[in-house]
Amino acid sequence: MKHTVMIDRENIVYAYSPCHINKNEIGQEEFLPSLVLNDEAKEMGCKMLVVDESDIPEELELWQCEFDLEEPDIKKKLKYSPKKVDFVELSVLRDNRNKAFKVGDKYQLPALQTKLTTEQVQEYSTWRQKWLDAPKTRVEPVKPLWFK
Repeated sequence: MKHTVMIDRENIVYAYSPCHINKNEIGQEEFLPSLVLNDEAKEMGCKMLVVDESDIPEELELWQCEFDLEEPDIKKKLKYSPKKVDFVELSVLRDNRNKAFKVGDKYQLPALQTKLTTEQVQEYSTWRQKWLDAPKTRVEPVKPLWFK
């Protein structure tokens, strides 16, 4: 299988999708890009490439990769991108934090706290602070058992 890959100006994988497969008039398969390099992507310095699935290192997924465009060996062009993985992991953590805070957001918290014991208020405050620290600690806190 082949993939259309869009890379940003730092050669980090920005988007990817399997190629469309068509048969030409003599019956040969043609791989057509499945992404469009629009004006916004061009302004961001993005480029499009087509890669074969066998060129992706076994231990990686495309979203974790960057391209070394100067590497002549296609098998070594795709490599691990710590910058991209860090960005995605932080984004997921922040998204999970935002979802967790929706349960006890600023409109519900006063009503919630009137029903809590002093110990539960402290547990909630500790849990909330751990969420605020999560981008630094990289630890997703466990919600108190009573807080469902």
